[in-house]
Amino acid sequence: MSKVPTYVQAIDGKFYQEPTIIGEGWFICFDDDDPPELVIEQPIKKAAVEILKSTGIHYTALQKHSKSQREFDGKTKKAISYFFHLHSRIPVPQKFDKAIDRPSGDCVFYEFPAT
Repeated sequence: MSKVPTYVQAIDGKFYQEPTIIGEGWFICFDDDDPPELVIEQPIKKAAVEILKSTGIHYTALQKHSKSQREFDGKTKKAISYFFHLHSRIPVPQKFDKAIDRPSGDCVFYEFPAT
């Protein structure tokens, strides 16, 4: 549960508040008190490593986190999630609260040099 806003820097240099990267049967979300999370609808159509590679995200320490029920396309479905350590800017997210040039105030943010 977020206590403060979370901003993640994307490849366009902007910081996106509460971004979600969405693919077919999966999404990646960010929270202030957990590592980035990849959530995959069950049954798995693509492996976690394959999904992350397809996004261009650089990461380490991919670890299975939990089985749960999550929302996909407006329906609650079984899912499995993985935590990972983020080491690069993310693609511009499909869903976010707002985009800004620089976070300020009480927040958590992921910032990386341009590659």
